[in-house]
Amino acid sequence: MNKKTLSIFVAAVMVALSTSAVNANVLSGLEYSANVGLTYGQSKTDSKTFDNESGAGFAVQGQAKYRINENVAINAGLGVNQINSEWTNDATKSTVENTVTYVNIPVTAEYTIPKQAGRFTFAVEGGAYAGIKLSEDSEFKLDGVKQEVSDEDGIKGADFGLTFGASATTQTDLGAIKAITVAANYNVGLTDINDADGDDQDEIKNNYLTAAISGQF
Repeated sequence: MNKKTLSIFVAAVMVALSTSAVNANVLSGLEYSANVGLTYGQSKTDSKTFDNESGAGFAVQGQAKYRINENVAINAGLGVNQINSEWTNDATKSTVENTVTYVNIPVTAEYTIPKQAGRFTFAVEGGAYAGIKLSEDSEFKLDGVKQEVSDEDGIKGADFGLTFGASATTQTDLGAIKAITVAANYNVGLTDINDADGDDQDEIKNNYLTAAISGQF
């Protein structure tokens, strides 16, 4: 093995070891949590013939947090969100109730406010989310007559948007649960999720609140 080859080999080994050390350091520094909560909002349409009504759904999520320093952290989550909407046309006495369930993947930057209030610390966060549609169910009502329909093509398979939130955290003495956090987020969809055919279709975007309680392990 000549000197040049040996130098390349040594450099490659050093890079590999450094990368492994960084990855191990990042993984060992992660804080994990699981949360459960409610969503309240709608898949909002800009239609002039339908009125939008918000509905409540559920939200569950697992999250990993990496602290850059004492006040700044990066959060990445994986969960399931349900969004319930109602579109009503008073002129035709018709109503469409729509439920869409998404796999939700948020990534946010979090800033913890230095001041505490008793045992509580407070934080704000902002970032983006991606949603992958798991299922969609619609119910059509015409003058009180119900008809179940399943329209997997009514709403697009993916959604993308922004998320902003605030939270309060307190440390606990509950064994494996190190801390409990109560959080609220507002999610603003940027994607037109209407998948109906035609050029003159109404735009539909997700807008909803999430309120959740989580335990950090």
